[in-house]
Amino acid sequence: MYIDVKNRLRRVEEHLIHTVSLGEARTIIAEEAEVLEEVKRQGHVTIAEKGLKHLNTYLLSNWCTESLWCSWSDYGHQIAAKILNCPLDGVLPTTNHLESFNGVLKRKHLHRWQCRGRRLRVDVLLRLLATKILPTIFEQRAAERNDTRIWEAQMRTIPGGASLLKDMLASGSAPAVPTIAYLVPDESRDQAAAEILGNNQIEIPSFTDTGLTFVCHSSLALAFENNPVSYMITLGFDGSATCECLDFVKKGGACKHIRAAVLRLDNLREHGLNLPAIRLPSSAEDAQALQARQFSNLLASNENAGTLVPTAHSPIEKAAIATEDALRESEDAYLVEPDSAEELSVDQMTSSAARGASQVDDAGTDDESVATDAANDGSESNEFDFTSLHGISKAAFDEQTIARVFYELEGAAPKLGELGIYLKQCTSLKQQQDRDRASAFHETLNGLQAELRRLVNNYEIADPSHLSLLPSSRTPPPPTTTQPSASRAK
Repeated sequence: MYIDVKNRLRRVEEHLIHTVSLGEARTIIAEEAEVLEEVKRQGHVTIAEKGLKHLNTYLLSNWCTESLWCSWSDYGHQIAAKILNCPLDGVLPTTNHLESFNGVLKRKHLHRWQCRGRRLRVDVLLRLLATKILPTIFEQRAAERNDTRIWEAQMRTIPGGASLLKDMLASGSAPAVPTIAYLVPDESRDQAAAEILGNNQIEIPSFTDTGLTFVCHSSLALAFENNPVSYMITLGFDGSATCECLDFVKKGGACKHIRAAVLRLDNLREHGLNLPAIRLPSSAEDAQALQARQFSNLLASNENAGTLVPTAHSPIEKAAIATEDALRESEDAYLVEPDSAEELSVDQMTSSAARGASQVDDAGTDDESVATDAANDGSESNEFDFTSLHGISKAAFDEQTIARVFYELEGAAPKLGELGIYLKQCTSLKQQQDRDRASAFHETLNGLQAELRRLVNNYEIADPSHLSLLPSSRTPPPPTTTQPSASRAK
């Protein structure tokens, strides 16, 4: 029996991200640990023990502590959405966009002004940002827009290019992946679908007003699982098809589950069941056309019912639109007049910036931040006040630090103990350099011992009250103390 433990653990991690209570997260780990325990009893000892170690030592002990869990789960995202007063989709779970810009700023724009990689003085840095780097960025954006206009003009000269360009501009980007399936040849997916059908992992469909609904169990499901992961597949009478799996949601086309549903339908028809024949679109273009017809029918039905379909932008789209507007409005600020286009040396920039700094110092406190004044005006709340989150963030960093240190000590501490046993056989040190090294080791270990002693003496029961920032209906229950039935892998 082949067991894909790696993909099962990946799926567990994906489910943990979407949890809204700590008990739910620990239950997911416990249920998977029970499955791996059964796998171990059936003879797959090595692979099961590795999976149990990942679940218990890495996920449960390191990442599913109270405060740290809040920082990466959907529960924390809901807290952020509540504070920002935006939908959950408007909360960015990573800072990759900022890290990317910081990398470009550091390695491209600032690097050309540094002397042998040395850091720039603050006054020189500010002057370069205002007079060199930002104008360069706006100049590059203008050049990209000019290239885009040239490309669009060339596209219009190609037969059919004007129509394609119109569709792309209407959607704001390249044509999007259709949200309904289209069936194109795919050997690997067809083979996986045949295996699903052969293993009887897809059930007989149920009828709805618009089509057939199938329940397909995951290819990773095992026979002894109590609650195997399943996906809902719909085959519409109009030829549309959808699936809940990530493969279809992210990549489109027709996933192995949809292909298995089509095979299952054909198989049932061959055995004499009176089921309608459903044929899916054979290309992305046909799927987009079908999707457009469905949307037109929806608009027509809404108009007849006297309702309107709202068109709203997500918070991210709103931010992008606002940024674009701000950039367009500020482009003129960086237009350089012909008389002032001469280059300034670093010394000239330094002296000018220094004079500006001295003038600010002489001016006193007249230029205090308006935001500071607004925050102290006696109002009841400040939309940028995140004081309530400081405790959670600090606790999360503390738990992550402790988890990392303890993980390293689990491997290092036994070895250090063995070294102490070896040293018992030595009477004294004969060389001065050995004495110095022993003294340095002693000081280092004393520092570690002191910090561990401090943490032991300051032990206190965690207060779960910080997990009640959401409305009461979504507040997670107190963390359960029940551990998975799997024993901790050594």
